[in-house]
Amino acid sequence: MSVYQIVYCSKNRIDGSPEEVDAAISSILSTARAKNQKAQISGALLFNGSAFAQVLEGPLAAVEDIFEHIQCDTRHSDVVVLRNGESPARVFSDWSMAYADPAAVGTIPNSKIDLDEAFENPSTSGPRIVSLLEQLVAAASA
Repeated sequence: MSVYQIVYCSKNRIDGSPEEVDAAISSILSTARAKNQKAQISGALLFNGSAFAQVLEGPLAAVEDIFEHIQCDTRHSDVVVLRNGESPARVFSDWSMAYADPAAVGTIPNSKIDLDEAFENPSTSGPRIVSLLEQLVAAASA
């Protein structure tokens, strides 16, 4: 079975105190994990306070359906697709939705990435986002 992958970034529109934002992120992750598992989608999410970066992978129709819902979510805006298409294999096969803690970014060599850069250079940012998320998820799982 072929795997379709989409990588995107978007700007945060969640308002509130840090606790309220954390609660909103927890809600997003809980909902995504349940829906993605049913749809055979895997992936990872990075949230740095001002922006999101996410990888979704799975069957084409399921990824497109989930991504369409994501684009309509008012908790973010300015969705920019960084990469999309067939992938030889899942990168996040063990995760219905992994969460990469942005605090860990500085702990991984050569992992510094400014998500604002992804908006400015979308054609080159997709592979870097996937690699960063892969490293962060692996470090969190170790």
